[in-house]
Amino acid sequence: MVHSVGGWAALAGAIVLGPRTGKYAKDRSIKPILGHNIPLAALGVFILMFKFITEKKPGVPAGHRNGTGRPPDKRKKKMKTKTWIITLIAVIGLWGFVFGSLNVCAEENEKPTASADVAILSKYIWRGQELSRGSIVIQPSMTVSYMGFSGNFWGNLDTDKYVESGEDHKWNETDFTLSYGKGFGMLSAEGGYIYYALDGVDDTQEIFLTLGLDTLLSPSLTVYKDIDNAPSWYFLLGISHAFEITEKVSLKLSGSISYLLSDDKDAYPEIDNYASTGDEFENFHDGVISASLPVTVTKYITITPSLSYTFPLSSDASDEIEWRSANFRNKTSGGDNFIYGGVTVSMAF
Repeated sequence: MVHSVGGWAALAGAIVLGPRTGKYAKDRSIKPILGHNIPLAALGVFILMFKFITEKKPGVPAGHRNGTGRPPDKRKKKMKTKTWIITLIAVIGLWGFVFGSLNVCAEENEKPTASADVAILSKYIWRGQELSRGSIVIQPSMTVSYMGFSGNFWGNLDTDKYVESGEDHKWNETDFTLSYGKGFGMLSAEGGYIYYALDGVDDTQEIFLTLGLDTLLSPSLTVYKDIDNAPSWYFLLGISHAFEITEKVSLKLSGSISYLLSDDKDAYPEIDNYASTGDEFENFHDGVISASLPVTVTKYITITPSLSYTFPLSSDASDEIEWRSANFRNKTSGGDNFIYGGVTVSMAF
């Protein structure tokens, strides 16, 4: 009934408004109007996928992502309400961004851009901890940008989930990021907001600020602050450098170190012998060394194989990462350092 009313209303509107300007030539022949704005089309898909995927699903136990060994929160009504609120804010903000972009585009030559990536990796590693268990993961991503503003959708699909549940939920995380960045000579700055939609555990939110220098090794410092379910600070210092091999192939080397400062002993506890000590975690956390080889296939497509090694930077971090990376289903201990890699296919418009 609802769709029928919508359809008849749309028909009435089409009759009143008439055909689109430029649709017909003077001799009444049809002039095809092809799709011409890939970024805005991608943004529409992005909004729909965000609402669909952020619906809560059971199936991932405590210990996953920001799990702490405690059972998932059962406040489903509250969680669903919060998800709706965040979705509404995101949709309003993005549509405001779109219509604002259209108005400015009429006056300026700059246009929105979009990119889409699909990464196939041997493991899902997040801040030093393994969130998959010996399975290949597929991680799609989509970004729309305009005049320094960006919106990003990112997801994780575990091809062989390590948790037994009533339903087969292989898609277990969706992240949504809004940010704004600007350059000031050699210095660049970017601030933003991240919403983490997680299966089986409470969603959480972060704000972040990144400062970078356009100089030798491109040093950058990013500060993340969790403002929701896992109160903590995460400081990330990174460097990188790219070596051009040919016109279409380059070698990129990067490294980073981090420091984790917990504000909640339940969210990020200090661990000793697979048990919480009752204290909050406060120490250097994980380091990462990576190498990638971007290969430009066409003007719009790039294929990037990569290899990374992550390791703890302190004994406290070793205990914490090993605990979070354990396989509780098989009752096997986790590791504290990992080698992982894969390939990413990117399309830019």
